[in-house]
Amino acid sequence: MSCGGLLFVGLVAVFGASLASADPRLASSKEKPNFVFFLSDDHGWWNMGHINPEIHMPVTRKLAQNGMNLTRHYVFRFCSPTRSALMTGRLPFHVNQENSAEWPWNAAPVDVRMTMLPAKLATAGYTSAHFGKWHLGLASDRFTPIGRGFNRSLGYLAGSEHHFSQSRGCQGCPKGHTTGIDLISNDKPAFGLNGTWGTQLYTEAALDFIDKVQGPFFMYMAYQNTHEPLEVPQQFTNLYPEDWLLERRIYNGMASAVDSSVGNITDKLRAKGLWDNTLIVFSSDNGGPALVGGPSFANNFPLRGSKGDDFEGGVRAGAFVTGGLVPAHRRGTQVEHSIHIADWWVTFCRLAGVADCTDNAEGVPGLDSVDVWPLLSGTNTSAPRVETVVHLLQVNGKISTAALINGDYKYVFGAQSGSGWHWGPEYPNSTKKVPATAPGCPNGCLYNVVEDPGEYHDLKESMPSVFSALEARAHALIPEIYQSDADGAKEGAACAAAMQNGFFVPWKK
Repeated sequence: MSCGGLLFVGLVAVFGASLASADPRLASSKEKPNFVFFLSDDHGWWNMGHINPEIHMPVTRKLAQNGMNLTRHYVFRFCSPTRSALMTGRLPFHVNQENSAEWPWNAAPVDVRMTMLPAKLATAGYTSAHFGKWHLGLASDRFTPIGRGFNRSLGYLAGSEHHFSQSRGCQGCPKGHTTGIDLISNDKPAFGLNGTWGTQLYTEAALDFIDKVQGPFFMYMAYQNTHEPLEVPQQFTNLYPEDWLLERRIYNGMASAVDSSVGNITDKLRAKGLWDNTLIVFSSDNGGPALVGGPSFANNFPLRGSKGDDFEGGVRAGAFVTGGLVPAHRRGTQVEHSIHIADWWVTFCRLAGVADCTDNAEGVPGLDSVDVWPLLSGTNTSAPRVETVVHLLQVNGKISTAALINGDYKYVFGAQSGSGWHWGPEYPNSTKKVPATAPGCPNGCLYNVVEDPGEYHDLKESMPSVFSALEARAHALIPEIYQSDADGAKEGAACAAAMQNGFFVPWKK
């Protein structure tokens, strides 16, 4: 076991260039690479062990040191859209910018005409597994991990639940159907598995999968940590000073638990002789929620803002790449060019030798994903991505909220949930909620996020031509906005059908 292997023992295993061409560097090799994507949930920038030495995450710190630190890895400002981008290779404004996929939401936040990553990799002989959070559709089996291309799955379909019991509420459901267990094993309720701390349950399932998988694989480890509710075994809380605020200790303990899980999984990869041929990505799905009107206790210092806004603290995720597939001369380096989480779709696809790395379906936007492997491997030092639409919403043809990056510059528009505060390194040191009154950018702002990642200096007045160009570009992109489940609704009448012996289940054909 790794030095982080503090908890996960004893649980009985649950599971027995042209985008159209394959990558010539690896497609002809005898052994296709494996991919492991670790996605932590609501994990603050300053709560990352490879960024802040105070955080007890020795495994991920060492992995990052022996890999590549991604200093500008962009995601959406909250959960489901980030996952939609990863799984479809589309920027969120081309697939999903809402967090609707909660019981009993009746539509899919990812249009079923879009090919998810596991289904595409399957065409090259890959087996794929999902463990943990889904948040990409739950009303129909067609919307679930198994329905979208995964071969194995153990996790929960909505956005959050209690870590120990796997119970959660159902908004809009009638009395008698307002609380249930959200835990699915492949395509069935996971009867008898609830009641175990989620991170332990999913880690053991992942270890079992690695033990049994044959051939190349993609494993998507979507942690619930560090998402509220604040729940973690005491041993992880005890890693932090007693003079810290208790909630701060628990929150960072949840981050340490992720580290322990990653340690167990990477140890297993080495023990099975899989490490040298595996590429690993670690990222948060969005910035940490920094107690702005909410229950969590994250810190995104020195970045501005938090989960729920488009400042860097909400959309620049702590991330790194590691694994034996990383070229030796690239280990211990830092990647400063902008990458979006959607870019892993094409990157994995090409590395896997998929014959056709496109996804063109009538009536839906095409791919935005770009291949970042030339940058990561060092064969090309130029930026693979120049423009990134981080977020774009409109009302009556006018921008209501936006964040658009072009090169070093970032255009931000809107109130940004009133959560765009600047944090100090010891935040939070009080349980008092910060008021959601931070000044956003109601008239638009312009930042150089390379020279000024904390977004202290609005350049709108000093660089009016750059501001105007980015604002015009954002307006020009409004017709491209596409929301997969725009016709969805909470189907209260389906609550009884969505409950099976106390477990939530898909109810639509």
